[in-house]
Amino acid sequence: MNFIEVFRLALEALVANKLRAALTMLGMIIGVGAVVLLVSIGNGAKNYITSEFEGLGTNLIVVQPGKRDTKSSMGPPVSSVKRKLTLRDAEFVQRLAFNLEASTGVLFGTGTIDTASATKNINIMGANEQLPLIFNIQIQSGEFYTAEEEQAGRRVIVLGYTVARDLFGDINPIGQLVKVNESEFRVIGFTRKSGEKLGLNLDEIAYVPTKASMRIFNEDKLFGIRARAKSRVSIDDAVAEITAILKERHNGEEDFTVLTQVSMMETMSTILNMLTYVLAGIAMMSMIVGGIGIMNIMLVSVTERTREIGIRR
Repeated sequence: MNFIEVFRLALEALVANKLRAALTMLGMIIGVGAVVLLVSIGNGAKNYITSEFEGLGTNLIVVQPGKRDTKSSMGPPVSSVKRKLTLRDAEFVQRLAFNLEASTGVLFGTGTIDTASATKNINIMGANEQLPLIFNIQIQSGEFYTAEEEQAGRRVIVLGYTVARDLFGDINPIGQLVKVNESEFRVIGFTRKSGEKLGLNLDEIAYVPTKASMRIFNEDKLFGIRARAKSRVSIDDAVAEITAILKERHNGEEDFTVLTQVSMMETMSTILNMLTYVLAGIAMMSMIVGGIGIMNIMLVSVTERTREIGIRR
């Protein structure tokens, strides 16, 4: 019996048992489709998280007060640490770390911003003039404050896109005076719309010089330090420099935690890889179930045609 005759007989069997053939193909299609879909979901989640990390900036380095412990890779809460980071710490890092492209001390808080016609509760970030380079913040109109304004602690403010729209609508806010926690600030710019990234919506934040933010919140310590290495290759050298500088300032004690964007992405990749493997395992189970169904149908088909097969042989 040649190949053409075998193919003709198989085709006749499929035509004679249309429903059985359709269900067999459906089982295989669902199994293969489940594998492709679930693995694609896992890889898509990984790519999304990676793009979100890179959207906040590249080669980021995060320095938090408090030593890393076994319970949290981010270190203890800032409010619970015995020794916090200071503005002088951030200035020494900025001046002495040669593998850093930019760095700033940061201070977070919430406050009320008032204009002649609107009031809004907002998040306020105190940082120096290098913040846009670290977090990829783009100015739509006006300008970011300068190093001189940062050093003098001038009462100038840069509004996030959403903050500017909610407070002023279609009116150009540049040059307008606003009150932040009863302190008067002049608007010198507002940012381009960037959206939310990893839970941080830069459009809902107002930016002021670090010293000005310390006066607003009556605080003399920083929330942390944010920096950007010159390249991905130099991140480890930059971390070593930051660690050495801060240890020297803290009497040899490493009472802070240094994290890098690369290490955080690796941690997320490990979690997402595990998710992908789990989804692939579920998909493979679907494939196995479909295969067992096909085996069952083939067994029934062969059993039904045992006499015919014997006669043909």
